[in-house]
Amino acid sequence: MKDKIILNEAKRIKELESYHILDTPPEQAYDDIIQLAAEICKTPMAMVSLIDNNRQWFKSKIGLEPAELPRAAAFCSHAILQPDRILLIENAPTDIRFADNPLVTGEPHIRFYAGAPLVARNGEALGTLCVIDKKPRRLSEKQKLSLRVLARQVVAQMELRRTILRMRETEAKQDESQKALHESEERFLAFMNNNPAVAYMKDEAGRLVYVNKIFERLFKLEASELLGKTDFDYLPAESATAVRKNDALILSEWKPMEMLENVPTSDGSASYCLSLKFPFINAGGEKFVGGVSVDVTARTTAEKKLGESEKRYRDLFELSPGFINVHGLDGVIIAVNEAAANALGYQPAEITGKNLADFLTPASRPFFAEYLRRMSQTPFEEGVMSVLNKNGERRIWQYRNRLYEEKGTSPVIIGYAQDITELQRAQEELRSLSLADDLTSLYNRRGFFTLAGQALRYARRMQKECVLIYADLDGLKKINDSFGHDVGSAMIVDAANIFKSFFRDSDIAARLGGDEFVFLVQDGSEAGTEAIKERLQKQIEEFNRKNTRLYSLSISFGIVRFKPDSLTTLEQLLSEADKLMYSQKQAKKNLD
Repeated sequence: MKDKIILNEAKRIKELESYHILDTPPEQAYDDIIQLAAEICKTPMAMVSLIDNNRQWFKSKIGLEPAELPRAAAFCSHAILQPDRILLIENAPTDIRFADNPLVTGEPHIRFYAGAPLVARNGEALGTLCVIDKKPRRLSEKQKLSLRVLARQVVAQMELRRTILRMRETEAKQDESQKALHESEERFLAFMNNNPAVAYMKDEAGRLVYVNKIFERLFKLEASELLGKTDFDYLPAESATAVRKNDALILSEWKPMEMLENVPTSDGSASYCLSLKFPFINAGGEKFVGGVSVDVTARTTAEKKLGESEKRYRDLFELSPGFINVHGLDGVIIAVNEAAANALGYQPAEITGKNLADFLTPASRPFFAEYLRRMSQTPFEEGVMSVLNKNGERRIWQYRNRLYEEKGTSPVIIGYAQDITELQRAQEELRSLSLADDLTSLYNRRGFFTLAGQALRYARRMQKECVLIYADLDGLKKINDSFGHDVGSAMIVDAANIFKSFFRDSDIAARLGGDEFVFLVQDGSEAGTEAIKERLQKQIEEFNRKNTRLYSLSISFGIVRFKPDSLTTLEQLLSEADKLMYSQKQAKKNLD
């Protein structure tokens, strides 16, 4: 075992340093976890301990003063030797490894120690989540399991921290890339204005939209006198007709072409230029013809410069590290860069021309039309969307999209996105720790108020009705008194399982505490309150018909409807449903 530690130590330290967490200030997330660990294990001391080269450093601690201790004295140095199990020391003075340890013989006089290793994704143990007591003790199996779960949450928090740091580094690199692109564009313009080639761009109607300085000097006209004009405004009719014919051919064939053109100068002298023209579409979806023309004798120079200029155009779009696409207000994809296509497992040609909705998850597609409607009315939107790659894997993209409108052309949406799937998974895992009910796995009170509040705000914005159901078990106290709380807990779990099978994944189901449950049906436009009550009652009767428990389930309900145009709050809905539930419970008692 010792040889293994020596061989892996450099790798383990490298992995620890990759989190950039050592010697950072305290953070609430870690403090909350050790507080929970101490509460569960009933110990006065708990800490998140990270084992560095020569020290044990505490990211978070309760009941211990030093911020770090020598590694040689650290119990956690032993715990990381076996990453797959908890190190348990029930009475340190009787353990030969720790009997003369200064932390045992002196302050804080450790007697009990339990350390769950913090294991990184690559299998390296970085430290422990440990609990300590000054008196001997033992942990129950449930406490051990809880300590392992909390240790995984510490690692998840560290992974989230590392992910965020890497995202910030990526954003910084992207900013540098954007700055480099801007500087590249300035160099490109300087190049176009100072090289000996004539350069220009024309729209589909043949109007000049760009000319370089060489073009101005060739015809002895300022750019302000040329832009917006056609070839017929500065060339003889015969030459203008030939040039216009060539431009139309470029657009119809949609490919670059090389041609020899007779372009008289301002003094009427003949000038034969070898012109290379090419079609392209701008961000707004407009078609253009670009061209460079040089004296035939300068052909080698012209080919070199043209290659550089074409690469600059291509790099602006294709080499962006983010996911970029251009689509119309109908959702049809006009262009997509290679990074976005590859992220979905396709080539750009396989995506162009298809509708963006085709790449969304089935659950997201019904909301796509509303997204297009919003984009048609607002110039900018950011949010998240769920997409499917070619292998059917669901990915979460955070997008920032902008509407571009130019007179005479159809508006388009330019989208920029990043994949945040792993970050969201880490965040959801952390949230689930504090929002779930331990007994039933439904949401707890905090989880319900957090999610239901968001759901009602969304329903009010989208003009959707919701249904809130308040439920209370009948006779739970009698069951507890007659058969014990274990049977009462089983009754609560049975009720929760019925609710899980009855409600949809999109609905919010929670146990508020004791025998009280609450549910929010997020799309209640077609759900009748009496119909819901009848279907629930049938499922309860079916359970009672088949069950062999010491009890029969009886549940009272209060059901109310939320109207999006009303000013009703979540608390008011709960109060109203609670009253209706209580009325039903009293009616049952009167019948008895």
